[in-house]
Amino acid sequence: MDKPVMKGAHEVTIEVALRKRLKSAWKKVKADPDSLIVDKGDKITWKMKKNDGPFLVVIKSQESPLDWSIRAAEKGKKITGRVREDARPGRYPYGIGAVDGTEFVYDDPEIIIKLPGM
Repeated sequence: MDKPVMKGAHEVTIEVALRKRLKSAWKKVKADPDSLIVDKGDKITWKMKKNDGPFLVVIKSQESPLDWSIRAAEKGKKITGRVREDARPGRYPYGIGAVDGTEFVYDDPEIIIKLPGM
């Protein structure tokens, strides 16, 4: 009997930070990494760096490469998804949004599904 193929696991950390330029300041959300290279069947987990608020992940392409298209997490929780086995190789932009106090901040990272054999 063949051993099952173990798929990769990836973690994306989300952080809300204050950005400053000259005399202005604003909040920005950042995903680390902001470009995630995955294979079919891989597991992706998103979490807040400091567990400091609710957040959401929205796949922006018409066809999601994951087993869902939108997920939200309460404060202190994680979001997990698996790359579909039938997902096509390519770039899939997604959005992350986080609530920080009374502000909602948003960023646009991407998921890249590798071509077979790469």
